[in-house]
Amino acid sequence: MTTLSIVIPAKNEEKNIGQVLTQLSHIINKKNNIEIIVVDNGSTDKTLEIASGFNVQIHTLPDVTVASVRNYGAKIAKGDCIAFLDADCIVDRDWLKSMKKYFLDPEVGAFGSTPIAPENGTWVERNWSLVRARRQTASEVDWINSSNLIVKRSAFHEISGFSEDLITCEDVDFCYRLISNKYKIIYDPKIKAIHLGEPKTIKEFIKKEIWRGKNNYSGISFGTFKLTEAKSLLIPFYLPMVLLSLILCLIGKIFLFAFFPIFFVPILCFNFWVLKYCKLEGRLTDLGCINILFLAYATGRSIALANKILKIRTLEEKK
Repeated sequence: MTTLSIVIPAKNEEKNIGQVLTQLSHIINKKNNIEIIVVDNGSTDKTLEIASGFNVQIHTLPDVTVASVRNYGAKIAKGDCIAFLDADCIVDRDWLKSMKKYFLDPEVGAFGSTPIAPENGTWVERNWSLVRARRQTASEVDWINSSNLIVKRSAFHEISGFSEDLITCEDVDFCYRLISNKYKIIYDPKIKAIHLGEPKTIKEFIKKEIWRGKNNYSGISFGTFKLTEAKSLLIPFYLPMVLLSLILCLIGKIFLFAFFPIFFVPILCFNFWVLKYCKLEGRLTDLGCINILFLAYATGRSIALANKILKIRTLEEKK
């Protein structure tokens, strides 16, 4: 019986797929009863050629969402648990050992952690990793990024997998539905992976957040919205409100009071949150960098929201 199936979606990952599969081959042996399934999403580089040099199953499923790719891998998986691992994430040598205690817990439906930045990563990678992978101990959470997510096979099929209509945020939607079926989701930083594909510059970071924000409001339409998600839904309105306040300030000084609360209160709240939850180790330079990234994040999500509104209006005009 195969105890674990590792499903790796891949598209044009020739730079990383070899490192990912090499590390997996180092921690897996025949006694582990583990299978690796690479599902290619239409690569035009050497991804398939490199992957074929390893003891893995290779399938192709071009021109579909990543949710569809993951669902396809899960459909053919034989393991009692399915580990979804991105093709640019290298697992830690104790990755398997750290997750085993959750295999037999019937209350736990999924477990994993947010991949961290490499030690030699850029300041953008390292500082945003402090925010995203901030938890230092195992704890119950609402959702885990699907780049390093392990799910009980029975629980996965019970909720019919990922929503294939979603381009992004499919992992948030998936985990919310898992919780609604009375399963626990455990974030454990010991189930460690290193993300090689995070944005390395501000420009790449903003571009990535524009993409990630495509389905930012999907929880509302899919009926899986949670109150804890409210802050991520409000952030896209942050910069437009700041710009509006600045315009009002230019029109007349009487409106000057409108600018300062709108700009500084969210910044102060974010800094309080960072100091409370993120491990900065006393480095104020990190806090400054994180604030820059917060503004970049807000910029990307605001553009994503604007694109969404413009797309809706365009569709209405066509009708």
